[in-house]
Order: sequence, then structure tokens, then C-alpha cells
Amino acid sequence: MAKRTVAADPTQYSKQSLQSYGADRVKEYLDIEYSCWRCKKADVFTAEEQKQSFEVKKNYIWQRRNLCRDCWMAANKIRKTLEHHQERWASAKKILKDDSRFLSEWLELLIKLEEYAGYRADTAKKNMLKKLLSKSA
Repeated sequence: MAKRTVAADPTQYSKQSLQSYGADRVKEYLDIEYSCWRCKKADVFTAEEQKQSFEVKKNYIWQRRNLCRDCWMAANKIRKTLEHHQERWASAKKILKDDSRFLSEWLELLIKLEEYAGYRADTAKKNMLKKLLSKSA
């Protein structure tokens, strides 16, 4: 399969990207093939997706994908659910600290997210939840 290219416009990069070495030398984006870190499925970070990511969303120019679309969507779903748990915890900690169902679900989500981004383990939060669960048992 022939790799596609799309013209780059470095003037649209984020401030962080503009300050990085070599960002001003990028003239075009080229499809980048990779294997998903989690499921090992082959995928492509298309030239069009790179333009959208770097110039519109202002993501850092040298970032690369490591999850396929399916795994990325699953990880985002887990992150959104974790945000909801964090919001509930912030507003009702006194009640939820004894809710073993809530605590267990939150802990399971944190552990599950590590399958998608193992380098972002939230050890402190997991330890807090384990401690609370041991008290409520």
C-alpha cells in the first residue's frame, strides 16, 4: 500500500511544538504504520490524522500513536468512567468510603486502564482503594 502524504503547516503547531528541535523542518506528513501496544494489531497513523492532531488539536508534534483505534476508544471510555468516579468521590467521599461496590469498581477500572497505558499506573489511588476495601470487609 502506497503511503499518503499531506502538506504540513508548522505555523499552526502548539507553542510547545514550535519550541522543539526540528519542528520547523516538517514539510509534510507521511502515513506511519505501527503495531498496537496492547493488542499488537497493525494500524496506521494517517497523514490526515497527523495534520488534525498537530495543527488543529495542537498535540505535541513528536508524539506517536501506540494504540489502535479500538484500544484507544476503549481506553478513553475507561478514562471517562474514572473521571465520573473521581467526581462522585469528590462530592460524596463520606458516603462512598464505605461503598465496597463503588470502591471495587473504581479499583478494577484503574487496573484495567493499565492494560492500555501501563506507564500511567495510579499506585497511590489503587492503594487507597485497597485500604478502604479492606476496612469495609
